[in-house]
Amino acid sequence: MPRLTEKSIVRPSDLFGELEKVRRQGFAVDDEESCMGLRCIASVVYKDSSEPLAAISVSGTTSRITDDRLPALGEILREVAAELTLALGGVMPEAKS
Repeated sequence: MPRLTEKSIVRPSDLFGELEKVRRQGFAVDDEESCMGLRCIASVVYKDSSEPLAAISVSGTTSRITDDRLPALGEILREVAAELTLALGGVMPEAKS
C-alpha cells in the first residue's frame, strides 16, 4: 500500500486492526493518512441485504476536527447513517461480538 503521508497505513496487519476498530465503533477515520492536516470521518449506509449501499462523511482540517471532537462526530455520523439506512429501506447488519 502506498505511503501518502507519515500517517498512512501501509502494513496489512495495521489495516486489519483498523478495520476491526471500524466495525466495532461503526465509523472510520482518515487521520491525515491521505493528506497532512486533513481528517475525514465516514459511516456506511446499508441496503436491504445489509450490504453497503453508500457512505456519508465529513472532512475538515485537524484544527476543526480535533482529537477531542472525533468520537462525538463519529457517533453523529454513525447515527445518521443508521437513520438513512432505515429511511431507504435498508437493514443494518447484525452486530458481531
